[in-house]
Amino acid sequence: MSATLADRDATDLAAISAALNGADPESAIESAYVRIADAGDLPVLLAMIRAMVRIGLSGLALRVLNAVDGLLADPQLAGLAQQLSRLPSGEIPAATLRSRYAERRAVLVRTVPSLSSLPSSLPERLHVFRSIKGNHQIVRDRADRKIDLVVPLADHAARAASIALPPFTPTSSFSLLGTPTPQLFARLLTQRDPAGYAATIDVLESDVELFSIWLALLDDASDLVSGRVTCLVGDDLVNRYRLFLADHPWRAPASHTITNRRPGWTPPAIDTAFYAPLHAAMRSKQDRLTELLRCRYAQRSVGWWKHRYAEATSGGTPLRLLGFTTRFSSVIQHAMGDLAAAFRRRGCTFELVKEANEHVPTVDIRSALAAAECDGVVVINHLRCEFQDAIPANLPYVCWMQDHMDRLCSKDAGASVGALDLVVTHAPHVLESLYGYPIARCIGTNNLTDAETYSNVRLPESELEPHRCDVSFVSHGSESPEELLALICAGTPAEFTRLCQAFLGLIRTQLASDGWLNSQHLVERMLEAEATVRLTPLTPEFRRSRIYPQLARIYDRVYRHEAIAWTAAWARQRGRRFRLYGSGWVRHPEFSQFAAGQVANGRELRAVYQASAISLQVNGYSSLHQRLLDGLACGGCMLSRWNPADFLRAPFLRIRERIEERCFTSLAELVRHREEDAAFDVACCEAERLVSVQIRLLGDPRRAAHVAVLRAGNDIPELRTDTGLFETLRDMRLLPERVAADLPGFERSTFRNAAQLHTLLDQLLEDPRARRALCEPMRASVLQHDTYDGLVERMLMAFGGAGRPRQGSAA
Repeated sequence: MSATLADRDATDLAAISAALNGADPESAIESAYVRIADAGDLPVLLAMIRAMVRIGLSGLALRVLNAVDGLLADPQLAGLAQQLSRLPSGEIPAATLRSRYAERRAVLVRTVPSLSSLPSSLPERLHVFRSIKGNHQIVRDRADRKIDLVVPLADHAARAASIALPPFTPTSSFSLLGTPTPQLFARLLTQRDPAGYAATIDVLESDVELFSIWLALLDDASDLVSGRVTCLVGDDLVNRYRLFLADHPWRAPASHTITNRRPGWTPPAIDTAFYAPLHAAMRSKQDRLTELLRCRYAQRSVGWWKHRYAEATSGGTPLRLLGFTTRFSSVIQHAMGDLAAAFRRRGCTFELVKEANEHVPTVDIRSALAAAECDGVVVINHLRCEFQDAIPANLPYVCWMQDHMDRLCSKDAGASVGALDLVVTHAPHVLESLYGYPIARCIGTNNLTDAETYSNVRLPESELEPHRCDVSFVSHGSESPEELLALICAGTPAEFTRLCQAFLGLIRTQLASDGWLNSQHLVERMLEAEATVRLTPLTPEFRRSRIYPQLARIYDRVYRHEAIAWTAAWARQRGRRFRLYGSGWVRHPEFSQFAAGQVANGRELRAVYQASAISLQVNGYSSLHQRLLDGLACGGCMLSRWNPADFLRAPFLRIRERIEERCFTSLAELVRHREEDAAFDVACCEAERLVSVQIRLLGDPRRAAHVAVLRAGNDIPELRTDTGLFETLRDMRLLPERVAADLPGFERSTFRNAAQLHTLLDQLLEDPRARRALCEPMRASVLQHDTYDGLVERMLMAFGGAGRPRQGSAA
């Protein structure tokens, strides 16, 4: 051996010995064992034996010592063996393993008959040792007194924690070649989307004995019978796995494969070549279904559907509709469920279609459509074009936009809307202006309620009593603004985190002084934060579609949590009962004492509103939210934090009325009249204050500043010209069709700060008659204007149906 190699060898030996004698010997045992196997180093063997004793594996150390040829002739080593035999071995008793295996095998075989071939009892020649760190080391006896390491002699816990798993997505799934260590398996089981999607895990193991031991070692084997984990054990794994995937089309081929290597084992070849025919078969099936659907609806024109809807809504064959939804969004599920109920009340058949279970990442749209003819499709937050050719072009399609989605905010999205599409949205004219959506195929609506689900008929006391309180608030937004910011920024460039942090500080400052911000203020603070962190200038389109929506979420969270903090302070000071419903509040450092757990939509939520003396609805976007409408519909007393978005229609209505009254034809006439009429100027000032629009000519510096902000962050072309601004004011095109202030008396139910909230709570809690007088007129307005039944009539009419509110309908 050369001097260089000898030096390197000595250095390696010293490093192994130091690690074995260090604070974490478990991580060094594998390299030491390899050294002994290759070179038979006695010093390394002794150091490894001592390390094994330190980590509770004396029995395994004795087996290793007995398996080393010739070393026991040394009296010193023979004495060491005797000492080891008297120490706790660290071996898991065979009886314990047998009991755990028998119990789990019985459950598993009942649920998965294909595993009935598992041995009835554990093999006796396998031995399992458990270190103080929780690592399982498995050895197999041999006739020559040697041992086989069934799994690598390693720090499995550290390995499992250090493996760089791929980023988890709502379509992630795993194929495991060889049983994983319990630590790695437990980590993979945590791969779950916050919305509920749990990644599927397929375990392929050829060694039946090892699988049996692995089954006995798992702390929790319940996932093996949940449908999430599939285990294939024994011979011919490749063909069996191919057949399994073919028989379970909802279980897509794994997106990630992890090979759990071990000595003397060749893993099955599950690779690109294996998946190719499966992907081809899936595409072939999709192509067949696509062609079937194309032929089914090819001859059905706009006129054909107009006749079909008119005939159905006038008493003919009922319409059959499909609502594609997702089990991973409770809000979307409940909204679609309420819409389905309203369609059924109208005499339609409405079927809800979602993922088959929580382990399925997608909805099989083509198969659902192919099962039987239908007369239309309803989807929330997705346009037809997003499904490629899965939904036939000649089938009526409704997209109900309830949330901001990047893919909905583009010229391409607007151009994709055709004559058999209907877009339901809060702001049709904004979509038309920004993205070219055809206004004739849009209808405007605010959030809605189901007046039957949220009836004001009092529920039995047995259902109300668990929720009795002075004040309640229902919201899942339990993460603090800082925690939400971290979630939003996860995986993004550091510059974006700094931008969000700067924005958070700016909005808190403005909230402290003004109590509210409108959308224009948010854009201004966004641009200010961007300048503070010195980002490379962003395009207006990128800011509007990617940056602004996330910053608006942060503002909404601050806005809500401030109101919760005011309520919590009041409850503590007065000794009142405040109940905070939703997920995660029990972990909030300030509000955990008020956490009341989650509440289900529908009857239980109705019980909360009816059992609470007062309920709060706080929303940074606007108060005309489903929570407000549901609470009012079932007879609850609702208070809301004052929001400019709730009051913007009134001043603009006064401006439009003056334009019509005086027959103005230009912005210049309007501005001159404003200078002459103080009362009209007040209306203009109020409009400017609420939405930050500037009702002035382009030469005015204030108008120029407003246009500059529009260009940078939320460019609406109409507002950049005098003609466009005038026409917008005349037609009220960019305003919502309905706001919370349209509810009679709504303003008297709002509060701007902690003092106003405390005063309102003190007054109303002592006066049930005042609560009823405040909220009953608002409830009547909700039942007249804000129900799913009314929206259903408008949808049917949009496709040619004859609108006729059903007998007794609140709509």
